[in-house]
Amino acid sequence: MYEIPLFPLNVVLFPSMPLHLHIFEERYKKMINLCIAEDRPFGMVLANQNGTVIGANGAPEPNRIGCAAHIQQVKPLRDGRMDIVNTGRERFRVVDFKYDQPFLVGVVENLELTSELNKEDKIKGAYLKKLLKNYLNVLATMGNMEINLEELPKGAIDTAYLAASLMQIPLNQKQAILEINDAQELIGKVHTDLRHEISILRNMLDPNVSPNQEGPFSLN
Repeated sequence: MYEIPLFPLNVVLFPSMPLHLHIFEERYKKMINLCIAEDRPFGMVLANQNGTVIGANGAPEPNRIGCAAHIQQVKPLRDGRMDIVNTGRERFRVVDFKYDQPFLVGVVENLELTSELNKEDKIKGAYLKKLLKNYLNVLATMGNMEINLEELPKGAIDTAYLAASLMQIPLNQKQAILEINDAQELIGKVHTDLRHEISILRNMLDPNVSPNQEGPFSLN
């Protein structure tokens, strides 16, 4: 176990995924400067809205499963503010909270994915990438966005985390995906959720298409 500064926010960060943040609060300026000086990550945790109270200041307890954010780029701004680019790496579980800093600190243990992907899982992972390409193509059409499909990850796990990061689903659903510890379960869950999201988009584009029809793009 080890200690890591925590940044509760309405964001779910996944391993291997980028995260851009604008830092302006004094306590988080201090936190990020400390992380830069000591060349260490900080922990992104989803802010909890359930009203649970911890600590002397009565701050609501964030979710205990988070992802370590490693700082890749820093752009200093006026008044000590900064824009930073981070990459998610280790998933962790908060064992205990500490309150001796202006920001929240967690005593954490890393979480590794269990189980190996078998041949069927790897096939499903390849299919997941195809689904993700379809999903991104339609999002690009609907939102007039430019997406480089050549930069999609090759591995099934990274593809699953990218899909979870990009899907337009509630944060509690994203958090549930982050908390999955089994690699096979992760692939299956994201596969199911992505198919569901594609069905929703397909219906938005053409409400007259039945679930058994191809429509503007295919689930296959």
